[in-house]
Amino acid sequence: MSAVAGEEAAPPPSRTLYERWPYPDIPLMASVPRPQVWQLHLDWLRSEAGVGPGPDRPRIWVAGCGAWQAYPVAHANPHAEVLATDVSEASLRLTRRRLALHRVEATVAHGDLDDLDGLPEGGFDWIECFGVLMNLRDPGATLRAMAARLNPGGIVRLMVYPWFGRRRVFQVARVAALLGLGYTDERHPAWLSALMKRLPPHHPLRFTFEDYTDAQTPAGVVDGFLHVSGVAFSAHELYTMVEAAGLELALVVHRPWGDPWAMGSKLGLGWDPWAVLYWLDLWQELKSNFVVVLRRKGDAAAPASARLHPLVDPDAPMNWADSLRLLGGRAVGLSLQDRRAASGRLRLSRTEYAALVERHREGRLEAGDPLSLFGDRPATAPARGFALPGEVEWRRPRLYRGAAVPHPAWDHQLRAFTFTQRAGLPAPDALGAWEAHGNPLEDEVTPYGFSPLATARAHGERITRWLGSAHEETTWAAARLPDEAAAFRAVRDWAGAVAPELGGVRPDADLRELWALTFGYSEFLLDTAG
Repeated sequence: MSAVAGEEAAPPPSRTLYERWPYPDIPLMASVPRPQVWQLHLDWLRSEAGVGPGPDRPRIWVAGCGAWQAYPVAHANPHAEVLATDVSEASLRLTRRRLALHRVEATVAHGDLDDLDGLPEGGFDWIECFGVLMNLRDPGATLRAMAARLNPGGIVRLMVYPWFGRRRVFQVARVAALLGLGYTDERHPAWLSALMKRLPPHHPLRFTFEDYTDAQTPAGVVDGFLHVSGVAFSAHELYTMVEAAGLELALVVHRPWGDPWAMGSKLGLGWDPWAVLYWLDLWQELKSNFVVVLRRKGDAAAPASARLHPLVDPDAPMNWADSLRLLGGRAVGLSLQDRRAASGRLRLSRTEYAALVERHREGRLEAGDPLSLFGDRPATAPARGFALPGEVEWRRPRLYRGAAVPHPAWDHQLRAFTFTQRAGLPAPDALGAWEAHGNPLEDEVTPYGFSPLATARAHGERITRWLGSAHEETTWAAARLPDEAAAFRAVRDWAGAVAPELGGVRPDADLRELWALTFGYSEFLLDTAG
């Protein structure tokens, strides 16, 4: 069910990694004001997912909590019974200390999501599984087991890596693997960071590494680039798992350009939201991981009146610090992190916030008001999935023989065009509305190299000729570079300047691939015939 970077068909267990590198590496003293976690409140998620209010004392399972996730979930839901499990004892120790320090209540226990017989008993009103499924031996089986533990109206919130959007991250990971960098040596995260900094500023892999928020800490570098697994899912693969679990897509927690319902309407695609999500990832427009909320098939929302979000309701029970924050909101306005807004923030002036509270107190709140829950919301059509011809065919990495073949680092982009043609889908430049809603990754510093559309605009004629001709595949062992002695020397000097052992002897095939990913990356075409 999963697509992989490299040769492994499934990831090995990652417990050893997270025992050594608990993730994420966030200081224990770091706190989040409760109003700022409003999008992690169960009733907000249920309202947006269209399944109606939750019970007074809901059960929440944070499945794979790591060293952080239990805290914001339990903090946002003080009325809930929260269970947090993880396979790493080191992460659980940090979680217990963090919860105790911030006086947040949750039950913390060891749990292996690969051990289906050992999963906690249901039923749960929310299962939070953020950044975990791609580390499991059989993610589909685990998701089915989770679905079986949901109460009526229960939801699952998932974060998984998108296959197309994760390509550059996996290419950095490939550089690390070719150099023998891994999670077992404490020096390696710093070495990888130094190697990326020795690439030109406009290099797409350096940009990818430095733009990766977690790369600021060694544990983040390990989790992102030195991980024991390199698994990601296309939207179609994710849909297939969700369908088999008896669930359906109810909500995506993406910016507007990654919302399949909104973008499908704006671009006039008329497709199922899963298909739009696939298309957005294929064309590198998503620019985030998949963060989706799933509901059980057929769960209908119970009628409920509109209400103000309890984490921003000054009349709701809360501690003195949060009360002061909301009092400040009435004085200067409210500014909250919003993972679905283009700006990343939801801002209400003091007048707007005061009027919102007043309407709530008078019982005049409506579903369309900001920070309102439930009410007479328009129904969102559930995503039902779509057929996709020959997807697996586009997974295998390909290297071609010739004096002017496309660089393999751009291989997945070329497949965006060929797959789009074969599936009868439009390319973005064929949609007149695209420019108004697109949010390209490219800029003046990195003019192309991330999205297929920008690459096509830079090399359109070459791509057209290439797609219309026959090609012979080869391997890095059989390929030859024009001046291999100079290429190998450049790679050894680049790596050896960071650590002498990195510049040592290694197979010619590895040196060719390393050169292509580093020094040969600036050219769209590559000479593999020598």
